[in-house]
Amino acid sequence: MECIHCGKTFRGRTDKKYCSKSCYNAHYRLRKEPHLDIIKQVDAILHRNHSILSHLPWKEQNRLVLPEVELKTRGFHFDFHTGLFTNRHGHHFFYVYNFAWSPLPNKMIWILKK
Repeated sequence: MECIHCGKTFRGRTDKKYCSKSCYNAHYRLRKEPHLDIIKQVDAILHRNHSILSHLPWKEQNRLVLPEVELKTRGFHFDFHTGLFTNRHGHHFFYVYNFAWSPLPNKMIWILKK
């Protein structure tokens, strides 16, 4: 039989595909790498969004209203969030970890800190 990963000839069960555990692990990692890259990119964007929100000029209250343009110029990606909540009035809140934001009329963003 021949190893799927390295091509070495080996002896063993007829359904065996790899010559060793290290070849099995290496082949599995190669198969999963493209998916891991996407996850890393999305995670980096989410962490950047969180960092942007945490460095805003927060006062003692945990609420803030800012123009959408201010967040965009800081590099905030509105398409990436960790959760969505719709209150009983139908107002949508998008979560980025411990922050929630919601679009308001006139291109303003309402941001809440938990």
